[in-house]
Amino acid sequence: MVGLTEEAASSQGIPHAVGRSWFEQNTRAAIGGATDGLVKLVFARDDARLLGVHVLGEGATELVHPALRRHHRPLHRHDVQRPDHERGLQVRGLRRPREDRALSSRSTPAFWAALLPDSDDNAAKNARQADPTMQTTPLGRRIRFGSVNAEHLELCSSDDWRAMLRDFIVPWAVASTELGDDVLEVGPGPGMTTDLLRHQVPKLTAVELDEQLAAALTARLAGTNVEIVRADATAMPFDGGRFSAAVSFTMLHHVPTIELQDRLFAEVARVLASGGVFVASDSLASADLAAFHHGDVYNPVDPVTVEGRLTAASFTSVDVQQNDFGWAARARR
Repeated sequence: MVGLTEEAASSQGIPHAVGRSWFEQNTRAAIGGATDGLVKLVFARDDARLLGVHVLGEGATELVHPALRRHHRPLHRHDVQRPDHERGLQVRGLRRPREDRALSSRSTPAFWAALLPDSDDNAAKNARQADPTMQTTPLGRRIRFGSVNAEHLELCSSDDWRAMLRDFIVPWAVASTELGDDVLEVGPGPGMTTDLLRHQVPKLTAVELDEQLAAALTARLAGTNVEIVRADATAMPFDGGRFSAAVSFTMLHHVPTIELQDRLFAEVARVLASGGVFVASDSLASADLAAFHHGDVYNPVDPVTVEGRLTAASFTSVDVQQNDFGWAARARR
């Protein structure tokens, strides 16, 4: 336990709310076989300040670690919404209380239900069921997502992941970088980062290899400032020197070989205008992440190699940063 209990908050006259999450409801806990446990958070109602963290169950000391590290200063909910799940922890339980959360239809499992409505054609249904590349989403719908497993789909469709992208990953990677007026996104997946970026730039082009994801994004973002292009990012159908910036967030570990990753870097360099910036980020390699990607492609990028690999792809002014959870790079063309 770290911080205040409900009783202590009441005795101090602090209006508060409580959020609870059981391990048995958490994908990472299920994968690890540790489903007996509970996470409870006590928040201040007025500003979502995190007053107390209570964890009961296996790995409790690891789960409460983000709160312990920050106990020297006021805690907020985002302090425990770090991307620790990328280290195999059940941190998806550390979230704002359900009664206070505003759930977006694009950031919950319900979002997946709208991606591809089931066909009434029995032959089409049978074909999907026979296709080993089809996956079952948390709502039971079958969707082809290349080599991404169902647990991965659940995570990538969650409001917790959206919050981590919004509050930590994207701001940390982009920092103060000016992206310009014609931006390329490589590998948007379900479009969480696309939704964030499109409100920050005049024009956004997103290149997605997966046919079904590309189709879903095209339909969902029709009429916006986003163009979805289904293409291989190692051979993109764009003129050289077109884009003011290119970005890629938490995707590169899905590129199956180092050679293909390097071809992707070179292709991004080709389509960037002179002086254009490339911003990339991804998680650090870990045994837990490898286990989480069961049935997936998992080829993590060693951040130690990023500067040399981007330089070899004709980038300059390469800046690579690393924290406990991932790495981010910014480079100029």
